[in-house]
Amino acid sequence: MNKNRSTEKKQQKMKCDVLIAGGGIAGVMAAAAASKCGAKTILLEASPFLGGVVTMGPLEALRT
Repeated sequence: MNKNRSTEKKQQKMKCDVLIAGGGIAGVMAAAAASKCGAKTILLEASPFLGGVVTMGPLEALRT
């Protein structure tokens, strides 16, 4: 259990042009591209880090 994460659900209304669910490599790249084009962009990620599977551990696990 991660003690730094709150179990309390927070609701907040936000407006954006582009909403991206998932902070894996594709999500991060999509958010960067949308933002670079001037879109107000929100990137949502459930885990405490970005990058998805690529940043979770050794890359050897992906080569199988």
